[in-house]
Amino acid sequence: MSKSLNEWGRFLALVLRHKPQAVGIELDAHGWAQVEALLVAFNWIETFNMLMLKQIVAEDGKQRFAFSEDKKRIRANQGHSVKVDVELREAVPPELLYHGTGVKYVASINRQGLIAKQRLYVHLSANVETAHNVGKRHGEPFIYTVLAGEMARAGYKFYLSANGVWLTENACPRSFYVIGKVIDMRILLLMRGVPGSGKSTFIKEQGLEPYTLSADALRLLYASPMLDNAGRWCISQHFDKQMWPFLLQTLEERMKRGCFTVVDATNIRGRDMTAYKKLANEYKYRIYVVDFTDITLEEAKKRNMLREEYKQVPENVIERMYAQLADNKVPSGITVIKPGELSQIWYKPRDLSAYKKVIHIGDIHGCYQPLKEYL
Repeated sequence: MSKSLNEWGRFLALVLRHKPQAVGIELDAHGWAQVEALLVAFNWIETFNMLMLKQIVAEDGKQRFAFSEDKKRIRANQGHSVKVDVELREAVPPELLYHGTGVKYVASINRQGLIAKQRLYVHLSANVETAHNVGKRHGEPFIYTVLAGEMARAGYKFYLSANGVWLTENACPRSFYVIGKVIDMRILLLMRGVPGSGKSTFIKEQGLEPYTLSADALRLLYASPMLDNAGRWCISQHFDKQMWPFLLQTLEERMKRGCFTVVDATNIRGRDMTAYKKLANEYKYRIYVVDFTDITLEEAKKRNMLREEYKQVPENVIERMYAQLADNKVPSGITVIKPGELSQIWYKPRDLSAYKKVIHIGDIHGCYQPLKEYL
């Protein structure tokens, strides 16, 4: 039976990442194989041609392969166990990255740590969804959260492959990763700053979009972009009386489940945060504000004009909000951090190996009697 293109794709990954000798070809120092030699080798197995190879590369959902500009060479973008230098770009990672694996490997990883094993690098994902999909390849998925920002500040190098996979050499030390999804913590993260100050960009760069309630995104659920009096497309605020209660109702539902949540809104006025405080007190959440108020008014206006037209905010509105910042403070009980300080909010693993005995009592509200008996 002839191989399907998916089967050829998996075989191509095996050859270009791990076993070029299996078909009698060689990789150069940068992982490149000669396309002509590859086609000849594959044709010894069954009919295979350049059109099929191009289709595999173009349609590969994980973008595992790349041609040279002249299409005479091909290589895998990452994932090698053979010693090659695929000229990875060193990059500053987001605060959190994720490693997806199978539940069946958890005990081994917990003993040995997150290590590269046969590969040259530890592979990490930018978001939980991707890590979950990676984990599903190994059966029931399990996710580790890596404190990548802290690792980078401690001197560890990170690389970003051509197909968007984050990589770090050798291993992630135990003090820099958390078993499970760290974003399950009861934390409410509020953005604060005028339009154009970088709030939404920050959320995207930090991989926080799956946990975000965005005021503008909800406005667009109520109404499509509309033409304003100047004939420009804009996000309408005509339905804000319905939108804000809906946002708070959705936030409360997430809090009932203990979900980590980000709110992407300007949050200029202190009273804007009162409702968040009330919910946080009820559901035992900690609140942090990421403060973008250091940006100058001119820079905010400049960035605002670089947005898509419908996302642009009138300059007089930005000026009015900027003026309000001087008269409005963040309410007490809310911790203010700068964008570069996001690592402060995450759970930090503690090494308890020095203790002879550790007593773990779960949720105090559900384990009050065992706690009383122990004390």
